[in-house]
Amino acid sequence: MRLGIDARYINGERRGMGNVLYNILLHLRNCLTNDIILYFDREIDVELKKILESLNYELVVLDATNYFIWEQLKLPKRVRGDKIDIFWHPYNTGSLWLNSIQVVSIHDVMFMKSRKVLPYSKSLQQILGRIYRKYNTPRITMRAEKIITISHHAKQDIMLEIQDVHEEKIDIVHNGCNKTLEKDRDLSEWIQFKVQYGIKDKYLFCLGAVEPRKNTIYTIEVFDQIIKRNNLDIQLVIAGLKGWETSDAYSKAKEHGISEQVIFLDYVPGEILDLLYINAYIFLFLSYYEGFGLPILEAMAFNTPVITTDVTSMPEIAGDAAIITSYNDRDKTVSDIEKLLFDQELYKDLCIRGQERVKLFTWENAALKVGNIFKTIINQRL
Repeated sequence: MRLGIDARYINGERRGMGNVLYNILLHLRNCLTNDIILYFDREIDVELKKILESLNYELVVLDATNYFIWEQLKLPKRVRGDKIDIFWHPYNTGSLWLNSIQVVSIHDVMFMKSRKVLPYSKSLQQILGRIYRKYNTPRITMRAEKIITISHHAKQDIMLEIQDVHEEKIDIVHNGCNKTLEKDRDLSEWIQFKVQYGIKDKYLFCLGAVEPRKNTIYTIEVFDQIIKRNNLDIQLVIAGLKGWETSDAYSKAKEHGISEQVIFLDYVPGEILDLLYINAYIFLFLSYYEGFGLPILEAMAFNTPVITTDVTSMPEIAGDAAIITSYNDRDKTVSDIEKLLFDQELYKDLCIRGQERVKLFTWENAALKVGNIFKTIINQRL
């Protein structure tokens, strides 16, 4: 049987769902020997092409003007011509016009939530994307033979938000984490980066976003209370907050008079991001909605203790290797962070627990589970 995969998101600057697929593809050939065709919407990066061809993937490029035309018109026409038996849609949506057996990955269903339940960005691109997903995702899940999701929480949420999706149709494949401390690093760029942005030796670290669910403003308010109550000379570094100069988060830091102690960073290259994790005293992940929560594992892999929240997937991923706090009770969150700041035994214990916890999440295991899903479908159809 021939397997087709939508590989658009692994080309170029990889994030989120693209990283998940890329890491699975690196190991999928260990358990699947079938013909596998990867479909792209633009010219493939030279280095990526070399890697994929060395793994014996067949590569197809279908140019398209936009997401909808590619997914709903160009892709099904080509897939029919390629006589694909099973097609995997790895990014929450899929073509509604394929005759192949279909598998879809649903990473989360936050786009199905109302604005009252889960406030979201008002950018035009995100609004249009949300409309498309709200229409497409329930329909592709009905057509799919199998649904792959990334956590038990995400599975429950899918069944809650999309009617008539049965539990046995959904398989859980946890993401992996390939970060490690055991790597030679050139620290000259890091030293230059610290000087450029005024980052001191002791700082708390978090990943920011304009999306309200990331709880960036709450994190700033908590930090403000901690440093003023304890008279601490410590910074909060927030990475990944695009357009931070005009953000509500920056306004909040100025309002509290702590803009000198809160360091805002836009997009950060991968190697620098790793070093931000490694050198942080504590990693704060105070989001109130995640399908998985990979940054929790990345911080643990870098031996940085984690404080995260008690909602959605965070407790499932963190286990007993992090402090689980509230996403909206400021006094509790402040108290939990203070506990970790001043209790050295707890600090060391969480570092050890984190190193053990992250070993449970590997891309090899993820690829094996995905491969077994396809093998089961193939065996049932033979």
